[in-house]
Amino acid sequence: MKIIKTGLVKVLFSLFLLTMVASIVPVQALAFKMNVNNTYPHNLHVALLDWNDSVGDWRCHGWFTVEPYSNRVLNIPSSTEGTNVYVYAHTSEASFGGDGYASAIPRMVVNEAFDYYNPNYTPRGKNPRSVLFVPYEIENGYVDFTP
Repeated sequence: MKIIKTGLVKVLFSLFLLTMVASIVPVQALAFKMNVNNTYPHNLHVALLDWNDSVGDWRCHGWFTVEPYSNRVLNIPSSTEGTNVYVYAHTSEASFGGDGYASAIPRMVVNEAFDYYNPNYTPRGKNPRSVLFVPYEIENGYVDFTP
């Protein structure tokens, strides 16, 4: 009987230690997945404006490239509190943004990759321009985007 009690105590103590370690080690949650569906014969380039919990601010970043006639799933780990992601996308033939949307947000983009927080910032690169990002609701950790 004493051997069973000792074994049970060891198991319970091990579970306690495992729980303590798991609560101390930070785990970055996957905030949302975004399925980008490119129905065009050209590469689709996507930029996002999403909330970053750890910084407490909106992050503007791009470009995510999606090949012609294909899908790409983007895993965006920066936000567990955001309810929207703002999107701007373009191909060599067309752009897809927030023109005509009252809730659109303007940000600066360039041809090269960029990643910034300050809404008044202009990233370094060729062809700096202001574009309008359109909101998409994050539902159950998922966004489906087809321009």
